[in-house]
Amino acid sequence: MSRSERVKVNAPQVVGEVIDGEAIIVNLKSGIYYSLAGPGGLVWSCIERQATRAEITAAVRARYSAETGVIETDVARLVDELVAEGLAVPADAAGEPAPPGGACQDSEMATPYEAPVLNRYEDMHDLLLLDPIHEVDQMGWPNVKPAQEPT
Repeated sequence: MSRSERVKVNAPQVVGEVIDGEAIIVNLKSGIYYSLAGPGGLVWSCIERQATRAEITAAVRARYSAETGVIETDVARLVDELVAEGLAVPADAAGEPAPPGGACQDSEMATPYEAPVLNRYEDMHDLLLLDPIHEVDQMGWPNVKPAQEPT
């Protein structure tokens, strides 16, 4: 993947939210959920905005104090891991235009850097695969699919 390639959330099968800097991500298809704290939460926020790899790296560099090479390596590894887990996909592959104002920015002051880690949890797999979370439309949860007429 090139640094100019946009990355997006693999919706509607993946949903996530950043709360107090920590991203909580759920793969509704597999029932596995994930967490990303610190720089990882910022990376996920950027992916939600369909940022490029370069924009994601720049946002992390602006927010955290660390050597540029370390941040570039860690961000590239994390984005690759998110893609490998099926949580994110290349936005350009779908032929979609970049969202307006898609630049990823963070206004908080610089803080010490820790390498982002994708934590994977399978303990609620069976519960997450239960309905009603799978009875959603293309927009994902909480938009329920319309009832289908019997044929």
